[in-house]
Amino acid sequence: MEARQQEVIPPANAFKWAWFGVYLIASLFVLYIFTHYLGMNRSNHGTLNSMVDFWGGNIRGDSATPSGSKSSLDVVWRPFSGRMLVPWLIGALEKATPQLVQDTLWQTFSKSQFHPEFNPWDYRLFLFELIALPCFLFAGYMARKSYALAYNAGPVESSVAGLFFLLGIPLWYRYFLYPYDPATIALGAGMAYAILARKHAFFAILFALACLNKETAILALPVWVFATWISGHRRLALLGLVTMGAFWVAVRLYIRAATQHLPGT
Repeated sequence: MEARQQEVIPPANAFKWAWFGVYLIASLFVLYIFTHYLGMNRSNHGTLNSMVDFWGGNIRGDSATPSGSKSSLDVVWRPFSGRMLVPWLIGALEKATPQLVQDTLWQTFSKSQFHPEFNPWDYRLFLFELIALPCFLFAGYMARKSYALAYNAGPVESSVAGLFFLLGIPLWYRYFLYPYDPATIALGAGMAYAILARKHAFFAILFALACLNKETAILALPVWVFATWISGHRRLALLGLVTMGAFWVAVRLYIRAATQHLPGT
């Protein structure tokens, strides 16, 4: 305890920006490893294109312009088809992006060595990385805050702990990676922090997003209910159990109806 009390606290602004730079570099490193070395898009049952085609409603078949990626003709399988948040978001962004912007990005990246994996150009992969990068940043930041709360740690110690958490993400994966995985990590880390900090509204928002992202979000609800119950907010715990549980069931019923014709279980 004395060592922690004697920890030198650096100037706030300089400290925050310095660690933001460190976390940003670490997130870029994790993103590159995640996308290109750990099995991304190697599973025929849940590729980025097949999931976006299903939830984004933007099937292009074999036709492709210089600024557009060829859509996979593979059919997304269950249960991967039920992880709708990221594919739907990519599909919405793809539709909302003017063709001029896509052409400009294609001209920028496809003729340079800055991003050689975008040759041929894949706008959907570009959008995925734009979503995944802040997910990793958010996960590291939430891990830092959770560590500080759980162990009463100072800013330096908690920042180092969050960095180790961020750099350790690639070690979790052994087989295939899927487009929804960065959001799963970010939302899970955020819900853990919300439980520790007793931020109930924040937890509810993250839980709702997590329900759209993956069915395993329900595993976080009993933890929140237990933590809220023992903290003395029993009525809130029961109300949250009913409302958030009902929301999870409604989302699963909707996804089941939308994907029941797809192969898999």
